[in-house]
Amino acid sequence: MKTERNTADPALKAPTAAILRLSRRAGILRPRDLKREGVPRIYLQRMVQRGLLVKHGRGLYGLPDAEVTEHHSLAQVGKRIPNGVICLLSALRITA
Repeated sequence: MKTERNTADPALKAPTAAILRLSRRAGILRPRDLKREGVPRIYLQRMVQRGLLVKHGRGLYGLPDAEVTEHHSLAQVGKRIPNGVICLLSALRITA
């Protein structure tokens, strides 16, 4: 028999609050960022379904009301390739 979980349960609110806090701080969130907090990745999908997060691409999540600037795609690339280097024309566009 399947039992429904109480949404007022503090154990359910703690992971959601941790994810929202991380998302506000980082801007773009990856599932591996949750590992440090000890939060299961399934919470990302649940929060997207509830409208608390937006999926920007494969493995990239953010807040639905976050401001998207002209550098948003560079931030996504930076999240996917943390040790990458932005150079040439892309670097010139950022500094100009």
